[in-house]
Amino acid sequence: MKRFILMAVCLAGLTACSGRTALPPPVPENEAARRWEAFEALSERSAVSSVLSGSLRFGPVNDTRRVTYLLWSNGRPPVRLDVQAGVGTTVAKVLAADGRVLLFLPEDNKAYTGEDEPDRALRSLGFPLPLSLADMTAFLEGRYAEALQNPQVERYHASADDAENVVYIVRSERGKSEVTLSPQALPVRWRQHPGWDVRMDFDDVTRLPRKVEGVLPGGNGTVRPEGDAYRMVLLIKERRQPERFPPAELQLPLPAGVIPRSLDTD
Repeated sequence: MKRFILMAVCLAGLTACSGRTALPPPVPENEAARRWEAFEALSERSAVSSVLSGSLRFGPVNDTRRVTYLLWSNGRPPVRLDVQAGVGTTVAKVLAADGRVLLFLPEDNKAYTGEDEPDRALRSLGFPLPLSLADMTAFLEGRYAEALQNPQVERYHASADDAENVVYIVRSERGKSEVTLSPQALPVRWRQHPGWDVRMDFDDVTRLPRKVEGVLPGGNGTVRPEGDAYRMVLLIKERRQPERFPPAELQLPLPAGVIPRSLDTD
């Protein structure tokens, strides 16, 4: 609590000395602390079996493609993902387990394996996600703090876009980022420094994500200096909570003769 008090004093000083610079109004330290604690409490959902389905649009900002997906797990890795383009045409099957991903492309009859990190295997194959597949699953299931690697607050301020929202500058194993919380303590925006800028919409009843939209900047001075910006729009259209999946339904057997190619780099 002392840390939040110190932050509030510093922000008040900045406002008083700002002159003509318009700063967002200071956030009361008790409200900032209450909201962050509510966010952490909201994130403590139990990991249960789930099936999510919907659509995913991704690719360069001006040239995205749309697919549908089916994502299922018992709440923790292994996680299975099937991606379809068109009716009944599966273009990718993915397994995330033990910090790695296995990706099979049925149309090419080829498989790839690599680290389950947002800037590794899946992105190199044109499937950009702001989080690892395991963490993305945790986020979509409402375990927000876990998905963001349990970030620690460094400072905070009111959002310039909406004064009712509070922007927390946080640090985790992934480095520094911003988490914007609504008055209901929902993470409506997550922004990396540098990296993805992701905005979320939530279901009013379940308080779970129904839309995740992100942009990964491209060009000079970004994490993608060699290319255009990426865009991703993920819609969750249906959620189910079935009985626990048996191990066989969370595996990804490959056809005979298919040997995964490693995408790991030194």
